[in-house]
Amino acid sequence: MKKLIVSGALLGLAATPALAADMKIYGQAHLAGSYLDNGASGDAEYSALNISSNSSYLGFRANYDFNEHLRGIAQIEGDVNFDGEGDNAIYSRNTFLGLGGAWGEVKIGRMDTPLKVLRSRVDLFGNQVGDARNVMAGSFDNRFKRSILYTSPTFYGLTADLHYSTETEKSEGAVDGNDNDAWSASLTYRQGPLYAAVAYEQWNYQDKQDKAKERDATRVAVSYNIADVVRITGFAHFASYEQGEDANTYGIGVRYALTPQVALKAQYYTLDSDANNADADLIAVGVDYQAAKNLRFYLNYAQVSNDENTSLAPWRSGSTLKESGVFDETAKAVAVGAILSF
Repeated sequence: MKKLIVSGALLGLAATPALAADMKIYGQAHLAGSYLDNGASGDAEYSALNISSNSSYLGFRANYDFNEHLRGIAQIEGDVNFDGEGDNAIYSRNTFLGLGGAWGEVKIGRMDTPLKVLRSRVDLFGNQVGDARNVMAGSFDNRFKRSILYTSPTFYGLTADLHYSTETEKSEGAVDGNDNDAWSASLTYRQGPLYAAVAYEQWNYQDKQDKAKERDATRVAVSYNIADVVRITGFAHFASYEQGEDANTYGIGVRYALTPQVALKAQYYTLDSDANNADADLIAVGVDYQAAKNLRFYLNYAQVSNDENTSLAPWRSGSTLKESGVFDETAKAVAVGAILSF
């Protein structure tokens, strides 16, 4: 009922003369059929055909120019699981209210962190089998809730983002002293075919004994386009924990456009952990077919080779597939997917 009320209110705003030209309903339907094999034998063996909804979403966006120096921004966006699983709220994704002008933009709400954005811009298999997050250390790909985000104007190709959350752990208000706060910042450079960015993020929290702890990560991402035919990507993620077991992830990728509609892609990511025998390697290859401007099909193969103390799989991130890998085994998957954007 609440979802219907919110949707009705937004559609009502769209019907008013002031916002009629600035209201947009948008979304993405991303469905895939995947054959998964965890590489194990005996009782631990898993191999099956699955259908998944991969970060499908529906959103409402409004922009309003108050005057030549100030504009208003509002967005409500939520997950939609087309495979019938889950009960996601209409505001489960980037949902915010903001103001913008020549001085930049300020948004308040629930939003991707600058650190998360870096990975999404160079991951050639984002929300697909082979997503780089499947071997990413430290669970840093998040949306800050109860947060404020400032994005600077662009100067000579450089843009800065600064994001702060007053509370990341509790479902109610912030704890005393904002002991569970977090912040994330990035500096991005875009010039012609080059994209390069660096980001840092820190989380403060209390453990079960109410002891103050923190975890942080640094990321570097780069991509370069050659004549709009070849795209080369590079990525590094350095995660640090107070208990001393740090973990890093490194990756490279390449995408080659055979024709304006067909492209081949591949990427390799490796997890290097300080923990004993806790490394993993991800290999993904695929082909994209752009049937129309807003419709894409793909065929992917991906695998994760696990060390003795890792049980990762190449399909869990960005989808409704939750089956895990098996220690010291190679988990493999083949997927056929379709992405319709509107």
